[in-house]
Amino acid sequence: MGYGSGQGGVTGLTAPAGAAAAPQAVLPDQAGAPALRSGFLGWIAAVAIIISVLLMIAVCAAGPSAVVPVIPRTWPSPPWWAPLHLPEVAVAGFIYAAIVLGAAGV
Repeated sequence: MGYGSGQGGVTGLTAPAGAAAAPQAVLPDQAGAPALRSGFLGWIAAVAIIISVLLMIAVCAAGPSAVVPVIPRTWPSPPWWAPLHLPEVAVAGFIYAAIVLGAAGV
């Protein structure tokens, strides 16, 4: 049987007649800890990402600051922020916290 025989397939992989069957693979008994831990870490990651997004929304809603530029309001739409006039240090802290939490969630 060569390449040009037209009878594809692999030969010689079956056990000869009368040979003992191969033993079945048995997985070791595993505790439920990895599944519980991965689920817990998944929830922690989701909460970190949600808090990160909420911090970014809060900084944006706080109005013009070191992070949000001053954009002139167009008439007749109302302002889409509350002028809280947060200190630059607080705004920078919120943004850095959002970056760290978002990165930790990923």
